[in-house]
Amino acid sequence: MVDYFGYVQDVQNLNRVHPRVDHNAVNVIKGMPQWKPGRQDGEPVNVKNTVPIRVPAPRSIPSFLRGKSPFIELAYDEEAYEAGVFLGTMENPEFPKGEKALASFIRQHYKTPATAAQKKVSGTAKLSFIVTPAGKVTRIKTMSNLGHGIEENLTETLSQMPAWKPGVDKGLPQFVKRTLEFQITNGKATFKAIVPSEYDQVDFD
Repeated sequence: MVDYFGYVQDVQNLNRVHPRVDHNAVNVIKGMPQWKPGRQDGEPVNVKNTVPIRVPAPRSIPSFLRGKSPFIELAYDEEAYEAGVFLGTMENPEFPKGEKALASFIRQHYKTPATAAQKKVSGTAKLSFIVTPAGKVTRIKTMSNLGHGIEENLTETLSQMPAWKPGVDKGLPQFVKRTLEFQITNGKATFKAIVPSEYDQVDFD
């Protein structure tokens, strides 16, 4: 937004592509000189502006990115960027026989922690993991903190999952990040949904 004094304020990124690219783009806009403010009925007013920034592919491209447009078409997990982890692909990874089978697997293998049951812990648990090109589940991370052994037991359960059908992009299997939510009721976990994954937030200042 350009305020009525002509200063750029409240810069927001409307299209995430990669943490470092996003961060630098915001800094470019914040560093702009004072604008000529917009006017309405002869008076200066605040005006919201949208500025597109085209980011070309770097000259040195990792092998897994060759032939692609990495900073515009795709999004990556920042921590695993050099390993080529996608947040989504043209064909996303799938649990064998689908989400109903995944829900059944969780019911059969998740062990309700005694303390969580006693304290009637309820809420939403959230975990992420990477599905490799071979379908193996790796790098399981907890993204919630209900405690009382809930996330630990869910991590153990996810580590026991069979191989997934890998994510495929442009005909090739890829590393893909998946994020699952679980409904916790009195310590008992029920698969809720596969939700959009995000890159890990990092402070680049």
